[in-house]
Amino acid sequence: MKRYHAILTVTIVMALTAFTTSCQDYDDDQEFLSNVDMAYNATLATLVEPNFPAGVATIKKDNEEYAYVVNPGILSQYGIQHAGDRMFCRYIGVESPAGAQDSRAPYIRITELQQILTKDIDILTDTETDVYGNDGINCIAHHLGKEYLTLQFQIYGSNTGIKHRISLVAKEGDMPDKDGLLAVELRHNAEGDGMVFMGRPGYVSFSLAGAPGYDEGTLKGFKITYRSISDGKRTVTISYVDTKALQNFPFAQETWSNTKIK
Repeated sequence: MKRYHAILTVTIVMALTAFTTSCQDYDDDQEFLSNVDMAYNATLATLVEPNFPAGVATIKKDNEEYAYVVNPGILSQYGIQHAGDRMFCRYIGVESPAGAQDSRAPYIRITELQQILTKDIDILTDTETDVYGNDGINCIAHHLGKEYLTLQFQIYGSNTGIKHRISLVAKEGDMPDKDGLLAVELRHNAEGDGMVFMGRPGYVSFSLAGAPGYDEGTLKGFKITYRSISDGKRTVTISYVDTKALQNFPFAQETWSNTKIK
């Protein structure tokens, strides 16, 4: 099998996630999820310590585990330079480097890396201009961790020089319901780009910090409404099901979205 397949789905085995197939909206690119799966050590993660001596740079995986990176140059190479930067990475475990302060800590060598756009959840007020758009978007999959909600999506576009806006929007004053679910909208603003070609899957992480109910401890998930490309309005419910269960989250490696987003 070649390392890079034209369209390749990889399986991430990870903890602390809520994954459901109800957020599937493949349109005419459904086949990208039907190719050969490849299982390995992989995770969604956040850069915690951006210092770059080997064995000092630290990431926090979405299962709440920390790991020290022995080849930190790959982080800056792919734009992971600041605390809070999000990534998908493939890695192998390695021995602790000579002189390591904690020889028992997990040390890893990252073999592949993709940066993930990370944003806050937007709060739309009555007096604010709605800049979030209402262009079609397909929600394919989701991962809900303790600190971030990560979505996989598809959108139409034509000009790769135009950055599309992807947003998760809550209304001012809204709070989680009795089940802890916050009503939000997944919004897409094509910024005038022609809706011509179906882009390859894209990924975005939304920080839960500052979301209504998060600081109070009442936020347990989301009820996301979005305008599907294929059949109009859809709603998907995402909640913490079993934070210790092993789940899957699909990632396309080389087929990282060719549509720019912001």
